[in-house]
Amino acid sequence: MDTNELNAPSRAPSRVRRPNTRSGVIHENTRHRNRFTVVGDHFSQHPDLSFLARGLGLYIQSLPDGVIIAIKLLSARFPESEARIATGLRELETAGYLSRDRVRLPNGQIVTRTTFRNHVEAEAGAAAPAVRQDRTPRPPRPPREQAPARPSVQRPAPSRAPSAPPSPVDAPPQEQAQASGELPPLWAGFDDVPPQKQPDVPATPVPPQRPQQARRSRLPLPTPQTFDPERDQAARDLLASLRVDDPRLTLADRDVHRLGPAVASWLERRVAPEAVRQELLKGLPERPDSPRALIAHRLTVNMPGALPPAPVVVRPDPMQDCDGCGRVFRAPRPGRCGDCRTGSEAAA
Repeated sequence: MDTNELNAPSRAPSRVRRPNTRSGVIHENTRHRNRFTVVGDHFSQHPDLSFLARGLGLYIQSLPDGVIIAIKLLSARFPESEARIATGLRELETAGYLSRDRVRLPNGQIVTRTTFRNHVEAEAGAAAPAVRQDRTPRPPRPPREQAPARPSVQRPAPSRAPSAPPSPVDAPPQEQAQASGELPPLWAGFDDVPPQKQPDVPATPVPPQRPQQARRSRLPLPTPQTFDPERDQAARDLLASLRVDDPRLTLADRDVHRLGPAVASWLERRVAPEAVRQELLKGLPERPDSPRALIAHRLTVNMPGALPPAPVVVRPDPMQDCDGCGRVFRAPRPGRCGDCRTGSEAAA
């Protein structure tokens, strides 16, 4: 109880004031106890990074591991547009602070892994000191002088290689190729394995599937065969009102005009507007990446077949009153009935 605690602070922490200066900024620093991030001057005073890139880097560095960093999320969080945020991320990636790599998970799914480095110069120089440390222990020569004894035991095969040129007929073809430098040392002791099988190791079945997906997305949108302003306006109204039924299908004005002819082609094939609406609303994902692409895909792939032409109905001739006898008969135009015409011809 009578021992003084030397590690206890003598007083509460306070701000450290710098002496007065004639001009320039004056710092009033307060020691942070929690919720702070250490940023090096190499980043905050980087000569090639813009203020936007530095602000993005500072925000990303303050986030914990596992937080998703996407351009749309950053644009919703800050007043900058997606184009400006993308430019700032590219600056960080060029400077080496940010890297985005595509990694395949054990279940086969490919994800993008984002890595942020708070000290690029330290990581870049970490490899160089390692090489220098390997080169610095050159003064102790005694252990290295004993090393040549080992290769002398393992080099009976290379010693036979020089004897191969005088008798090329007796030497096997692989030893001749190794002596001439055609085969790498890795294949020196393997006569039954050809070196051409090494490039067959990388096999990725995923890239061939991407061109097929790209081709499917390039299908042209259906267009109506005839022009009908009222039908086209009804198609645009249907697309614009989809957000009332489901906010996930909110479309921009240009997307409404771009997809309008596709909906008009459905209406041209005598599909009810309510049926088109149900086709676009059913089975929606939780968070569609692009509502416009989703609607365009459904309007193109699920396009109903054209109905057969309606049969031509021949309308009967209208009823006419005979000018001779007053009898009613069917004829395309007024005149006399058949009996009156026959009687007049017989009288003539």
